[in-house]
Amino acid sequence: MRQALVDPRIARMMRQDRQVAATSLLVLWLLFGFVLFHAVSFVWHSMPAFAILIAFAAALILLLNTASIHAMFRACTDDTDIARIYGPEIQCDQIESCDAQNSGLS
Repeated sequence: MRQALVDPRIARMMRQDRQVAATSLLVLWLLFGFVLFHAVSFVWHSMPAFAILIAFAAALILLLNTASIHAMFRACTDDTDIARIYGPEIQCDQIESCDAQNSGLS
């Protein structure tokens, strides 16, 4: 993230969103690993080819999810995009009674 962001609230919100996305991705990897380990160990004795297919499918899903999160991190670098994404939420914080229907957030 560049230092050109004028509003520190936007920078904080963006940093928190990145941390949540990275943490969610880590949890996804751990859960997939746990489920894959147990699924493959259950299926391996009767159908080893199917167990390998499950492992490849899980690896592909993890790869695509990781790539999409990485692409999201790289795509949100332009200040105008960042202001467009986080700007309405900052404006709602400044208004005492923010109606989500009128602000376009719904």
